[in-house]
Amino acid sequence: MSREPAKRANTEMKAVRAKAWAKVAIVAGLIALTSYFCSVVFKPFPWTVGRILFAFGPVSIISVVAFFKATEKYAGSIAHSLGTLFLVIAGAIVNVMAVVQDTQFTVFGAKIRNAPDPAAAELLEEILWGVNVVQSGLDVSWDVFVSSGTVLLAFSLMRHPAVGKVWGVLGATVGAAALALNLITFPSSPASAGLIDLGPGVGMWYAVILMLLFRSLRHWDATEVARP
Repeated sequence: MSREPAKRANTEMKAVRAKAWAKVAIVAGLIALTSYFCSVVFKPFPWTVGRILFAFGPVSIISVVAFFKATEKYAGSIAHSLGTLFLVIAGAIVNVMAVVQDTQFTVFGAKIRNAPDPAAAELLEEILWGVNVVQSGLDVSWDVFVSSGTVLLAFSLMRHPAVGKVWGVLGATVGAAALALNLITFPSSPASAGLIDLGPGVGMWYAVILMLLFRSLRHWDATEVARP
């Protein structure tokens, strides 16, 4: 009997920590998704302001790690851990891609504008589009990791009461389809190959998952977290 108060206190502390991690995941996730949609999908800003994409990778890593800590009680599994790992790697890759892409266009853009004659400008432009394949390859690498991570994470979240099987299956399906399209159209992107780009679809799925997590926070008392 003497162990019961300590056990309950430990359970309550775990509930508080899980809820705190969930809040971090939601806030960081919404910031990451905003930077993604504003700089990649809708592109409402000038190119230099579009550098907010630089924040996407690091902030998404924060959200992914926090999401892992918040959901591991119900969704914790091999798929949950591997999916998180893949998404952390994806966050690092997309940051490298964004920085490399911006560097290429900023440096070569200035050289092209200041070229002594049209022939030199044309040559520099050809070089630019030649080296641009580097960031294109990084883009595909990012797609591979983020799509694979999404499939694994979505599969594990089928067990989580805030997500469930429907959204879990939907996330796994969208992630698998995005991966397949990128591999089929490689080295071109699905959009440039005349197919649909499911990247925004994957982003929307994560937005829904974060909203479902937010909606479930009011139930995250000690009793709910302790439930088997």
